[in-house]
Amino acid sequence: MSHIRLKYKPEDEWHGAVEVVAQTSTFSGRGSAYFSLEVMREFSERLKIYPLSEEAPPKIESGFGSPSEALKQIHVGLTIQPYSSSGKLLVVVELASEVWSTPNIDLQQQLRTRFLTEYWAITEFQESLDRTLGGNGEAFLQGL
Repeated sequence: MSHIRLKYKPEDEWHGAVEVVAQTSTFSGRGSAYFSLEVMREFSERLKIYPLSEEAPPKIESGFGSPSEALKQIHVGLTIQPYSSSGKLLVVVELASEVWSTPNIDLQQQLRTRFLTEYWAITEFQESLDRTLGGNGEAFLQGL
């Protein structure tokens, strides 16, 4: 079964490390990056919108670079967007290790995977994400 597990470990009252474990039937990976608590809460709020926007789906990305510009490296990326008229949603997960020199020298690891889910699972994920951001447990998103 495809799924992601997300943990938030606060560094201070404004920022924290987000660790994501993604697993599909054929791929799995783990990555982490720092996010502001504000960005994570905004992402959580956008998951409550029904239907999700096709033009601006709920999305978070963090890595190296300025958040106001395209990141030079994405270490954790998560996008949830409409997939079909029957209510299926597409989850796109990007995970990568940090590169300080070159991808070959640093033996960079990368994963980009996709799986389908439904609105009921997004609701459960959003509720568990709020609890996780409050310091309790982990958020879980189940795929189909």
